[in-house]
Amino acid sequence: MEIDFNSSGHIVGIDLGTTNSLVAFMDLTGPRIIPGADGDKLVPSVVSIGLGGEVVVGNPARELLITQPERTVYSVKRLMGRGLEDVKDELKLFPFRVKPESEAGSESVIQLDLGDRNYTPPEISAMVLRQLKQNAEDYFGVAVDKAVITVPAYFNDAQRQATKDAGRIAGLEVLRLVNEPTAAALAYGLDKRENGIVAVYDLGGGTFDISILKLHDGIFEVLATNGDTHLGGDDIDNLLLRIALEDVASEWGEDLSQDSEGVQRLRRAVIQAKERLSFVPAATIELEYHGKKYQREINLELFDKLIAPIVERTLGPCRDCIKDAGVGVDQIDEVVMVGGSTRIPRVRSAVEKLFRSKPHTELNPDEVVALGAAVQAAILSGAVDDKLLQEIDRLVQKQVQPMRTTIASANYRRVAAAALARRLIARLFAEAAGR
Repeated sequence: MEIDFNSSGHIVGIDLGTTNSLVAFMDLTGPRIIPGADGDKLVPSVVSIGLGGEVVVGNPARELLITQPERTVYSVKRLMGRGLEDVKDELKLFPFRVKPESEAGSESVIQLDLGDRNYTPPEISAMVLRQLKQNAEDYFGVAVDKAVITVPAYFNDAQRQATKDAGRIAGLEVLRLVNEPTAAALAYGLDKRENGIVAVYDLGGGTFDISILKLHDGIFEVLATNGDTHLGGDDIDNLLLRIALEDVASEWGEDLSQDSEGVQRLRRAVIQAKERLSFVPAATIELEYHGKKYQREINLELFDKLIAPIVERTLGPCRDCIKDAGVGVDQIDEVVMVGGSTRIPRVRSAVEKLFRSKPHTELNPDEVVALGAAVQAAILSGAVDDKLLQEIDRLVQKQVQPMRTTIASANYRRVAAAALARRLIARLFAEAAGR
């Protein structure tokens, strides 16, 4: 049974990510991710403009990074709400072209040169949002025009406004921007605690964020944030890619780094091997290209050794964040892991050692922020009013045995609440029909 949004319009939760984006909604079993037509829940935050001006988004666009990298944009979130001077070093890392300068009032505005016209970062982000909107509309069978969108806690006013602009361009009314660490905590049900300190460790593809939140009476306050906007799974990819390129140069006698298609194919093979190493003790990087074949096995021991400096780079900002928050490690009640790179065993063990407690990884780290956005969207929708929420919570508290408020108990309570909610809603509808 899904919550009926018809009275207030469909409101979805969106994680507009640097590497991947997702759209989610809430039903009485909890928050759920909406898949695309291809069945994938993750939509790569990649946009490509075809030779005829057609817009390609997601997985098909990512494939075009191989054949038309100069017309394909990724990681545009890094450019949102920022001027040319702010990102001049970052732009050197991208294959797409940027118009030298254009003026809008007194501020320089980034313009991405993609074929026959230029696009601003909000316009590119809007294309990703439009795809997520379409996925939701296909799922529900009706129009979706309202959303809650998550943003990094460190985003400034200009970056937040650029995100709202992207939503407006995509045809979405952005009802609220929610800080990503807050969304992650909501997804795990940590708002059910009366009080507590929560650390959210978010290691994604291109960025690393650490946030310390204080919870009081169900309200989250961000005590401190830190991180590195140039640290993430991409750094691990690039490390393995450099090793593979050196191997290829040695074995094939040619510099594959000058071949953009060859590099993208090898990068894909590297990423596949890296992802497998989160679940198996060894993986092989394999490439067949122009009649030649390259193979190299990487075992977990070697992988851990290679990535140790990258993992260590995340711990310094964590220590600084704890200090800035004015708390001790022993005062932190929960640690939440967010971002696909937190699947890596070396990352999890390092975080556990630093915070002296086992981090929570029960939810899919790629999905947790979007799930939290869906929780916030459901609250804003008014589909479940305060009276109903209070009644559900009263029944849950009465029927669920008291236990320490851990993630497991929060999930248990949420399942129990769903069952109780069904009975309660049926009862309320029956009472209304009898009036």
